[in-house]
Amino acid sequence: MIIKNICDAELSDLSECTVALGNFDGVHFAHTELIRKAKEITFSLCKTAGKKILTAVFTFSDLKKPYITTTNEKLAVFEKLGVDCVFLCSLEAVKNLSPEEFVRDILVSKLRCVHTVCGYNYRFGKNALGDTSLLKELTEKYGIGCTVVDEIHGVSSTCIRELISNGNITEANEIIGRPFTVSGNIIHGRGVGHTFGCPTLNVDIPEGKLLPMNGVYFTVCKVGESFYPAITNVGVCPTFGNDRITCENHLIDVCCELYGEFAEVFFLAFRRKEIKFSSPDELYKTVSEDISAARDFHIYRYQ
Repeated sequence: MIIKNICDAELSDLSECTVALGNFDGVHFAHTELIRKAKEITFSLCKTAGKKILTAVFTFSDLKKPYITTTNEKLAVFEKLGVDCVFLCSLEAVKNLSPEEFVRDILVSKLRCVHTVCGYNYRFGKNALGDTSLLKELTEKYGIGCTVVDEIHGVSSTCIRELISNGNITEANEIIGRPFTVSGNIIHGRGVGHTFGCPTLNVDIPEGKLLPMNGVYFTVCKVGESFYPAITNVGVCPTFGNDRITCENHLIDVCCELYGEFAEVFFLAFRRKEIKFSSPDELYKTVSEDISAARDFHIYRYQ
């Protein structure tokens, strides 16, 4: 997959493309439908024109925080969806362009767009003055196609963000179409888990990343090409007076040193809220119960 910043001086070496437009925060079910439609249109155009045409995504690299998916997480999903090229853009680079300037100077001249695909509520241009009706008018004026994908009821980044914030991971995953993910490098923590015989991998949380409600979750951790059933605590560990939110992951029945490795944590289901225990012994007892429940969850899930 090709990744380009639209501020790059030279983009003319790329083929013409169908461009899917949007923020794509979460890259949820409706977003994947939009990309699927763009790929379908690209295939048809390639057959008709008899030449190579790319399926591309135009999106922003500086979304409003907190975001469901970081830029790197979005890029990974785009690649899995079969996108050929991603054009990353800072809002600053285009925020003062009129709707017509955006279509003429960015889509047509810079990106060599031959067809646009967007959602029903897409806005563009200075002060978000452009809507889908104006996009259709302008694309027709400049000789390129435009397809607007209808609303899929109940599927939105706003809804997903609210569900995740409230710990409703299972419901959020259904709308996203895959597990919600937190990814980052494995870093050293305080080592408390080792003293209890349940060591954890601490994932360095990307700045601005949306996190689930503080609590314990059934998860799967991917490190390299290996997947590990796990249980994850997101929170401040109030029993030990921590004030920084961490993402601590205990791999079920696995013991290995993975510091410095890159990990992806896939959240599958909510276990319980984070609470302050009266003693370390009470914490250890509850954590042991959590691990046992996680083991049963994963065994049942993979039967």
